[in-house]
Amino acid sequence: MSLQHIFEKLPLHIGKQIMNSSKPFIALNVANSGELSLTASKVGGFGYFPKNKPFPSNSEGLPLSLLAQLNLTELPSLPNYPTTGILSFYVDFYDDLIGMDLENYRNRTGFAVHYFEDASEMSYSKEEQADFYTTEPEYVVVDGEYKLTGEHRELLLLQDCFEFEQYYGQNIYELYEAHFGDEADDILDEIFDFLTDAQGDGKIGGYPNFTQEDPRNYKEDLQQDILLFQLDSCCSEEIEIMWGDCGIGNFFINPDDLKRKNFENVWYNWDCS
Repeated sequence: MSLQHIFEKLPLHIGKQIMNSSKPFIALNVANSGELSLTASKVGGFGYFPKNKPFPSNSEGLPLSLLAQLNLTELPSLPNYPTTGILSFYVDFYDDLIGMDLENYRNRTGFAVHYFEDASEMSYSKEEQADFYTTEPEYVVVDGEYKLTGEHRELLLLQDCFEFEQYYGQNIYELYEAHFGDEADDILDEIFDFLTDAQGDGKIGGYPNFTQEDPRNYKEDLQQDILLFQLDSCCSEEIEIMWGDCGIGNFFINPDDLKRKNFENVWYNWDCS
């Protein structure tokens, strides 16, 4: 799909602004490739977790579940992001909010992010990890284990997120209504379809997507942070990833923490329609 006809209707300076907003990201794609190794890039299943560390758990002592694991050695690289090691994301499938705290997004009792510079330490086996789950989780986002692959792409700032108003000086609805009038809703639908096709099943870096509202719009203490990782709902005959009603989950980090490979302050959000 081309956005050329949309650009043609915009003032030249707005079109130039959009073109200058390009930002690199890694588009992630999910595939059902059968059983995967503990260290593979994946969504769901069981990942690498060293036995010399306590396995992630919630405030009640129930185990968190692997949402996704990024083996950064086998994925394309981005500036300031680690290029080696394993970055993993765990969330609480026993909780109806899947570990998110709407009052304090930094509350990590329901989710965990771990970075391992290498995988030299012995990991809990798949069988040992399975034994942690003595009761079946009720709010499962990922039903299965799926391979993650990545592709380097560039992304224009076209979606409704905190960066949009900071960059253009007005929110997405004001800008499109000002230039497209009654066509604004149709144009926004076209852009949504374009972004859906362009961004894959998730992403590392780039601009985030939301089905509702970016919490950085009203949480000043979160506004310096950027997208670390995003996973979208994805359902087919072979894949089932579902955040509520076709939602999106994303993790954010302070740029300075990212450069230092410090993932202690990562926060987490998901929403659905």
